[in-house]
Amino acid sequence: MGLLEGKNYTCFTSMNEDFKGSYKEQGTVTDGKLITGRSAGYSIDFAYALIEALLGKEKLDQLKASIYVK
Repeated sequence: MGLLEGKNYTCFTSMNEDFKGSYKEQGTVTDGKLITGRSAGYSIDFAYALIEALLGKEKLDQLKASIYVK
C-alpha cells in the first residue's frame, strides 16, 4: 500500500517486506509522527518514544529520573 514510502521504520525482522520505506535495524524508530517498534523486547524503549512524542523530552527525562537511581 506504500504507507511507509519515504519513511524510516523498524519492525520484526521476519515481517520486513518491501514497505517502500527505509528499514532500520533498531529497537524503535521515530520519523515525524510515525513511531515503530521492532519487537516486544523493545517495549520500554517504545513507551519512552511515545512519552517523548506526546509529552516532550523534559517529561521523559523526569520520568527516567524517577525510575533510575544513581
